[in-house]
Amino acid sequence: CIVGGIDLLSSSEFAAYCNEVRKKETCEYYVNYKDKVRRDIAAQSMTRPLHVEEVISLGKQHHICPFEISAYVGKKANVIIADYFHVLSPSIQEYFFTRINKKLDDCILIFDEAHHLPSKCRDLLSTTLSTLSLSAAQKENIRFGFEFNDELKRLENILFKLGHNVTEEILVKKEDLKFDPVFITSLKFAGEQVLVKQKRSFLSIIGFFLEEWNGPDEGFVRILTKKHMKAGNAHIQIMYNCLDPSFILSDLQVHSMILMSGTLMPLTMYQDLLNLKKSVHVEYLS
Repeated sequence: CIVGGIDLLSSSEFAAYCNEVRKKETCEYYVNYKDKVRRDIAAQSMTRPLHVEEVISLGKQHHICPFEISAYVGKKANVIIADYFHVLSPSIQEYFFTRINKKLDDCILIFDEAHHLPSKCRDLLSTTLSTLSLSAAQKENIRFGFEFNDELKRLENILFKLGHNVTEEILVKKEDLKFDPVFITSLKFAGEQVLVKQKRSFLSIIGFFLEEWNGPDEGFVRILTKKHMKAGNAHIQIMYNCLDPSFILSDLQVHSMILMSGTLMPLTMYQDLLNLKKSVHVEYLS
């Protein structure tokens, strides 16, 4: 993406932002992509495989979305090099494969540097909320004239109450954060409205977190941590962290997968960790 400041967003924030500006057609680069003449001129410049930085430069040159023009050219490609997130992130995966007009179950996925897969999968299924984000959400709520102040204040009080006697970290339970599903949906909807006007919405972050917080217990852990900042104020984080990276890979309905890495050792450990029961593992000498 060539929108300024977009690198500050998390993957979930970016997906929400991108979806909203596309839907509202407020992203000039996406709107330009829909111009057939501009799109075809940009596509003609992609006569060879390009590094991601080259695609970004091309997007800036033609004022067109680098992702969309790459997906457009990718419709005719037999081999596509992509980021882990294009395949592993459910929301991004669906849009990506729709845009390149490919079906996942027809694909052979080759993961290079596959020793990173466990942490990538866990990160995608984990989410964190901090008192700093909550404070920013309260300011955002006032600035945009929403009426979430009471519930946001209640959430803040819960976090400080849970962390009152904590020195470093404790395990917490799903029941410690109970909020009406209507409130959570309203937060996310409000966040979408904010994203039309700015790239980041803390209301959206909190809505997403509370939705994920109500997820399954098995394979996940809920942790609260407390640190003291230089000013002496307590900084509290509450996390819903995935422990089992196999959750994502087990849902991938593909033709086949190849995992490769010079440090994928021991192979049997990764086979168990990623729940690849039917896999064949082979080691080659360099």
